[in-house]
Amino acid sequence: MELDRFYKALKNRKQAAQEITKSAFFQARKQLSHAAFIELNQIITQDFHDRFNGYQKWNGFRLCAIDGSQIRLPNEEDVVHHYWRSERQAQPS
Repeated sequence: MELDRFYKALKNRKQAAQEITKSAFFQARKQLSHAAFIELNQIITQDFHDRFNGYQKWNGFRLCAIDGSQIRLPNEEDVVHHYWRSERQAQPS
């Protein structure tokens, strides 16, 4: 579960020490209002604009470029160590 990974990383442990049960987490999550996420998004967006208000605009718009390119790197130990390897990637055959 993602919470287990979170607590492992937070407390720098090798084994997850579950602080809450899965059931308790899901019950608490149901009580969250969608409005909280809307407000949080507005706060984060406003903070971004307050901090980075000097960006240039194109025709009055903020331009964001996103590149969806992919590159395949050799599956060699030094490359994997430097660039990390996702746990979801298939293991080499």
